[in-house]
Amino acid sequence: GVVLWIAPLLLGPDADVFDRLAGFAPHQVDQLRCHILDPRHSEVRDHLAATCRRLAVDYDLDGLKIDFLDQAMVYRGTPSTGDHDDVGEAMRVLLGQIRDELAAAGRGDLAVEFRQPYVSPAIGAYGQILRAGDCPGDAVVNRRST
Repeated sequence: GVVLWIAPLLLGPDADVFDRLAGFAPHQVDQLRCHILDPRHSEVRDHLAATCRRLAVDYDLDGLKIDFLDQAMVYRGTPSTGDHDDVGEAMRVLLGQIRDELAAAGRGDLAVEFRQPYVSPAIGAYGQILRAGDCPGDAVVNRRST
């Protein structure tokens, strides 16, 4: 099977959609060479859900490994110009929208993976695979974390 690893909230300067979405990504992370999309905007959520749907259908994926969701927290406590004030609520809506888009495309069976540190009981409604944070070569940490 094919599982695609994506970081949907990271917007690089060379992305085809950079000019269209840069206004929704005011926070820049120099170390990652990208901007962080603010999920409190419906335009961001709509784009990300449609992108996940397109990738799943166009490439007949078996799964999506959705990573770097914790980066959205850079907007916690900041004023929002979007339709949601709370980052956590916006992320809940985003994940539900992704789930619904996949189901509408007939891909509700697609495996969705999340990793620590943003794994919680609430995220179980949006994915089937929860994995430990990065701990290469450390079987003990991996075992205790999962």
